[in-house]
Amino acid sequence: VTVFTVDPAGLNQTPVVVQPLAGSQWNSASFGQFIAIKVDGTYSPVLPSLLFMQSSMTFSVTVMVHSETN
Repeated sequence: VTVFTVDPAGLNQTPVVVQPLAGSQWNSASFGQFIAIKVDGTYSPVLPSLLFMQSSMTFSVTVMVHSETN
């Protein structure tokens, strides 16, 4: 799990590139900045053969939210 402040330059690209803002911490993001959470992992189903699945699958998920600082 990685949490970071998003570099706004990547949001103007096509396709959008969600990348960390250099030199910043997620907990110091100012109002209106994006904070991203990225989760990478491996999923191992209990009975993969019943669904004709592989024994494990890797995944990567990234979500963004606006900062609402005090």
